[in-house]
Amino acid sequence: RARLQALRQRGGRLVVVDPRHTETAREADEHLAILPGADAAFLFALAQVILSEGLAAHAEIARLADGFDALASRLAPFTPERVAGSTGLDAATIRRIAREFVQARTSTVYSRVGVCNNEHGTLATLATDVLNLVGGRLGAIGGATFPSSVFDARPILKLTAADGHNRWRSRVRNLPETFGDLPAATLADEIETPGTGQIRAMVTYAGNPVLSTPNGRRLAAAFAQLDFMVAVDIYVNETTRHADIILPPAWGLCEDHVDLIASNALVRNVARWSPPVLPKPAGAYADWEIILELAYRLGGGPTGLKPLDWAFRQARRVGLRWKPDSTIDMLVRLGPYGDRYLPGGRGLNLKKLKRHPHGLDLGPLQPGIRHRVAYPNGKLRLDAPLLLSAIDDLAATLDRPAVAGELRLIGRRELRSNNSWMHNVPALVAGKDRCVLLVHPDDAARAGIRDGDTAILESRVHQGEVPVKISTEMRPGVVSLPHGWGHAASAPWQQVAGAHAGVSCNDWTDEQTVEAVVGQSILNGLPVRLRAKSPTAVESLAAAAPVN
Repeated sequence: RARLQALRQRGGRLVVVDPRHTETAREADEHLAILPGADAAFLFALAQVILSEGLAAHAEIARLADGFDALASRLAPFTPERVAGSTGLDAATIRRIAREFVQARTSTVYSRVGVCNNEHGTLATLATDVLNLVGGRLGAIGGATFPSSVFDARPILKLTAADGHNRWRSRVRNLPETFGDLPAATLADEIETPGTGQIRAMVTYAGNPVLSTPNGRRLAAAFAQLDFMVAVDIYVNETTRHADIILPPAWGLCEDHVDLIASNALVRNVARWSPPVLPKPAGAYADWEIILELAYRLGGGPTGLKPLDWAFRQARRVGLRWKPDSTIDMLVRLGPYGDRYLPGGRGLNLKKLKRHPHGLDLGPLQPGIRHRVAYPNGKLRLDAPLLLSAIDDLAATLDRPAVAGELRLIGRRELRSNNSWMHNVPALVAGKDRCVLLVHPDDAARAGIRDGDTAILESRVHQGEVPVKISTEMRPGVVSLPHGWGHAASAPWQQVAGAHAGVSCNDWTDEQTVEAVVGQSILNGLPVRLRAKSPTAVESLAAAAPVN
């Protein structure tokens, strides 16, 4: 928040694009209330304006990317006039924003969760980079720059073959893997469907997929069918209540910590090792110790690479134990600040990092993108056939008419409840009820619903009651439920959360509909209908209305 305020104080403009007038939008110079799921079309339209008006940074594009001509030809249909209906934004506004973006001395476009988990999430994420690229902002100071992490993930991704896509597909729905993972939307299919490869046992680790994945009610029923389930968790929650065994790790404050993954998404290059805050109780195990022991007993090891894990198992037989410190030290040494790159041992290693428990400042983000691109030539590839085909498919949907009476459901994260485990902390659930459906006054009037009513929300997979709060924060035609609630099933174990159970927004999301490129679950922009709880409510409201 302070950074955004500072941006405006030094003369910058902040434009927020969101179906809801969010907390950030309240402090912005301009709010564009886009329709859910239209982010890719909007961002491509901005890029199309910049290209068509001769404002694109062609020299920078050629220096940073390959295959741009093939991509640019696909952007031609995304004129502001063509996308106006699907985005809910008028063409004049789209053209103005595009010109302001590219004509500013510095600018950047930033997108995150709400953009990547809708109907065209992969394309919307691509479009974010494309807009920064055509505007000359990708890797530029004052634009979209990227950290030089103390931990360079690229060689690890290559070594573990975790950087691919569509090398194999799911058994039941033929959905593609990405980075070795299958879409969560097909997990219930793989548990329920008999045959070779059917999932009959499950391990969950510090997760709650019954609340965080589509159609959680179906997934809960599928977990109940498993032959065996083990959970590594400190809570009995909506998911782990199905486990035959729960293995609780020591509290996280009993372990040291190094920011390896998070260091890839910072606004300044820093490195930090944090010592344990509390001693680990006698007989307790860290989470990594539990996971590692399970891996060993299943014939694996700490790396996921068969030859290395075999060597670790042999060493274990003679009393030599793998610990994370050695691997972290190796990763830090192999990173851009490590001993590998600086002669005489002057570079960074874990021992040196531990001398600075408050962290090391490694400097501001540097221009360029080569340090974050995995392709050998250090340039983006924009002509992947799968992505080009998906852009064509998106263009074909721009004229899709709205369905009468249909609303779009989006999620939201309340300030004090980012995830489901936070609802069992009394201080974080105190005060007003936060698990409410935000509804625009016009939509509430059409449904015959008043503020504070309990209404019926319907989707293809679920029909259930929701408490309603009427709010002008919402764009008409869009309703919003927060993420992570729905604790009635775990109330016997989580008494605080159970007393503030709420409803799970993912009871309404549809596991049968996924994003086209990687099979990402569609958690924003879900088609729903809203009606009053009582069939006579609309008539009662009409009868009570004053006559002018």
